[in-house]
Amino acid sequence: MAFSDPELSDLAAQARENALHVCAHLFPNGYVAGRSFCVGNVYGDVGDSLKVNLVKGRFRDYADDTCHGDILNLVHLSSGADDWGRTKETLRRILRLPVPETFRNTNAAGPSKSTAELQAMALRIWRGTRNLRNTLGARYLLRRGIGRHLSNLAFDASCWWGWWQKTRPGEKGIQHTGRGPALIARFQDIHGRFAGIHRIYLSQDAGKADMPDPKMSLGDLYGAACRLQGRDVTVLFTTEAVEDGAAVATTLPELAVWAASSAGHLGEMDIPVSTRILLVGADNDKAGDAAFERLVERLQDRDGLIIIRARPVLKDWNEDLLKLGPLAVAARVRSFHQGLMQERVAA
Repeated sequence: MAFSDPELSDLAAQARENALHVCAHLFPNGYVAGRSFCVGNVYGDVGDSLKVNLVKGRFRDYADDTCHGDILNLVHLSSGADDWGRTKETLRRILRLPVPETFRNTNAAGPSKSTAELQAMALRIWRGTRNLRNTLGARYLLRRGIGRHLSNLAFDASCWWGWWQKTRPGEKGIQHTGRGPALIARFQDIHGRFAGIHRIYLSQDAGKADMPDPKMSLGDLYGAACRLQGRDVTVLFTTEAVEDGAAVATTLPELAVWAASSAGHLGEMDIPVSTRILLVGADNDKAGDAAFERLVERLQDRDGLIIIRARPVLKDWNEDLLKLGPLAVAARVRSFHQGLMQERVAA
């Protein structure tokens, strides 16, 4: 889709600013939970797999990792995804209508906070962390074959968590909160500024905690990365999870490795201008392929950048490390770029 159409650009901006309004008309079976609008899928079926961030105006279908994007894309998909003229007409009609009564008093903004507030909360948590040495976080990584000290990872023995239980239209969500041990990853934007944190809550036996989702992000991780190692980013290896990045970094200490918090965020990661070879180590599945395709789409016009799909043998790089061993992982990673580097040196 090209935004050369000024009316479409204007409608997209209005859709983002009035995300609840748009979602309420598109999906009468949906409901608000916290700062998200939840529904089953782009066709509006009952469920909660598809979530729209009402603050940012972006959506993701967690049952289909290839289905995500701006709210304008959501309107397009729900309209049949074959005619942008129909999408514009749908948005014109929706934006002229009042908010449905069942959603009018929904406190979507109540539990949500501004990006600055979320980053401030994340920074307070990060400043309260301790070194990983001799902690449950270190044991968790060791169970995953990761024993090296890596940058931007720390531990919090009693880290705050909160999630919002889903409710029906017009009802406020119920917030569940608590504290527990967590491995904390610090994320930075492309300029090195603090962006937020990614938390992996742990059980006492150094596994993942038994909770609805033991992995939670806080802050603004859009475009950001956890820089696990390496200052020279001429060759940069990226992954869609901290554990996968740490697995690769463990086997190749000389390689710059950045991790995202999910496949969707990997596709949106900002890449340094000094990077010449980008190895995209996304998982070996459809979501990983979609992340790679999204990066190629975003970066295809950057001169001098080679983008390589660094596909693991098994599902992901951490599984490769555990089942195939560090030497096999190191050899496979090197196979993707060493020939290119030798050609560049020779040239």
